[in-house]
Amino acid sequence: MKTAVLIALAALPLLAQRPHVSKQEEANKKVVYEFYRQVWETGNAALIPQFYAPDFKEHNPAVPPGGLDGLAQFLKRRFPEPKPAGAQMQNPPAHIFVDGDVVTYFWKRAGKDPKDASSYDFYGFDAFRIKDGKIAEHWDAATRQATPPAR
Repeated sequence: MKTAVLIALAALPLLAQRPHVSKQEEANKKVVYEFYRQVWETGNAALIPQFYAPDFKEHNPAVPPGGLDGLAQFLKRRFPEPKPAGAQMQNPPAHIFVDGDVVTYFWKRAGKDPKDASSYDFYGFDAFRIKDGKIAEHWDAATRQATPPAR
């Protein structure tokens, strides 16, 4: 019994450092989860206004400017034909972090090595700022790409 009490006391500092997720943070996580499940995985651009604020800021340079319309264009290029949403996400993230109004998904992916036929694992991310129950801002690892040289 004494050993169990000592172990429990030793664990208290670890428990005190465990991050607490508030009800609001859980609600913010749910907005992002449902966006991925209902819009991103299905290509259903018609649902974008349900999840995105009308004045959201997109920081991915590959998404055309134009707010909701630019995002819809991007999604329609990726998914010409929408499909039904599953009951759960089909491709869940490896890690989810929430800190106040920011929800970050980390994705584990396999990449092809350009020097040989092998592959390697890497991580990408998507971060969303939630305001009033909608996505107000989005960041990811996308960068501007150079225009390929003319042939």
